[in-house]
Amino acid sequence: MTLPAIALSLSLLTSGAAAGHASLMRVADAEPVRAVYLTTGLTASSRFSTYLDLLKTSEVNALVIDLKDPDGRLGFRPVTAPIRALAPERYTIKDLPRKIDAIHAAGGSAIARIAVFQDHWFSERFPSEALRNASGVPWRDSIGYVWLDAASPRVVQYAVDLAHEAATLGFDEVNFDYIRFPSDGALKKIVYPHWDGTTPKTEVVRQFAETIAREVGERGIRTSADVFGMSFYALDGMGIGQHLETLAPYFDALAPMVYPSHYGSGFAGFTNPAEAPYDVIDRTLEHGMKRLAELPEEDRPAVRPWLQDFNLGAVYTDAMVRAQMQAVADNGGAGWMLWNPVGRYHKQALREESP
Repeated sequence: MTLPAIALSLSLLTSGAAAGHASLMRVADAEPVRAVYLTTGLTASSRFSTYLDLLKTSEVNALVIDLKDPDGRLGFRPVTAPIRALAPERYTIKDLPRKIDAIHAAGGSAIARIAVFQDHWFSERFPSEALRNASGVPWRDSIGYVWLDAASPRVVQYAVDLAHEAATLGFDEVNFDYIRFPSDGALKKIVYPHWDGTTPKTEVVRQFAETIAREVGERGIRTSADVFGMSFYALDGMGIGQHLETLAPYFDALAPMVYPSHYGSGFAGFTNPAEAPYDVIDRTLEHGMKRLAELPEEDRPAVRPWLQDFNLGAVYTDAMVRAQMQAVADNGGAGWMLWNPVGRYHKQALREESP
C-alpha cells in the first residue's frame, strides 16, 4: 500500500494572499485518504492490531487517533516542553510513538485528532478560559460538556502546541475538531471570559484558523478541519462561527461531517435522511463543491468528509456505508474518514487492497 503523501504536502503561507486572510500553497495527496477513527482507548487496546490489519489488507490507508480522552485529558505522555507542563499523572496510551511507527510500517499514515474548544480537563486547570453561567460555575451544553472560549489566546496557543507535539511524535497530519461555538444548550446563559459579544463568531473562528495556518501550516504540518455538514449549505455561520468560504483558505483539507442521521426530517425531501445516505451526501457535496469552485484556486482545500458507520436513524449496512463512499467519489472528494465511536466498522464495505 502506498503511503499518502501527507507528510510531503507543503503548507507554506504566501505573501500574495487576498486581503483579510493568508492562502496556502497545497500539494495534492498521492492518493485519496481513506481512514477510520480510533479513540485513545482503542489505540491502547489489543484491538489496535486489527486496525493495522486493515491498513495491510483493505483500501484503508490512514488511522485517525484522538490525542485527548473524551473529557479532554491528554491521552499520552507528551514529549515537547509546552505540553509536558500539562502532562497528566496517568495516560491511556502508554506507547504512542511506537503505535505511530506501527502505522507507518503497515503502509499507512497517522492523523492526530484534536478536539479544540470542547475540553473539560483544560478548563479545570485554567478555569478562566471556560465558558460560565451567571453564577460563575462552568456552563455545560445539553449533553453536559464544558466548553472553552474560542477567543482565548491561551486556548488557541494550546491547540498550536498540541499540533506541534503531534508532528514531533511522528503524525502525518493534524485534524482539528470542535472549532466552533456551542450549538446547543442554554446558549443565552453563557458568560464568555474573552469574547466581546460583538465580534462576529465567524471572525473569531477565522482568526483561530489563520493562527493555525501561520503557526502550524507554514511549518510544513498538514492540517484538516472538521465542520458541520450543513456548512456546505448555510450561507451564514449557523450561529457557531463556521462559514465555508471563510475557513476554506486556511486548511489543506476540510472534513464536513455529513452523517445522514444528523440531518433533520425533510432535508432534500426525505422524511428520514439516515435512510438515504447516498442522496444526502451527494446533494451536500454538490452544493458545497460549487461554492468552493468559485474561490481562487489557491484558496480551495481538498474535501474529505466524515462518513457514518454507526446506527443512528437507521441500522447501517455494508451497502449504506459503501453508498456514502460512492457519493464522495462522484463529487470529486479527496477520500473519506469513517466514524464509529466504538471502532466497529463494516469491514465488508472496505474493498480489499489490490496486490
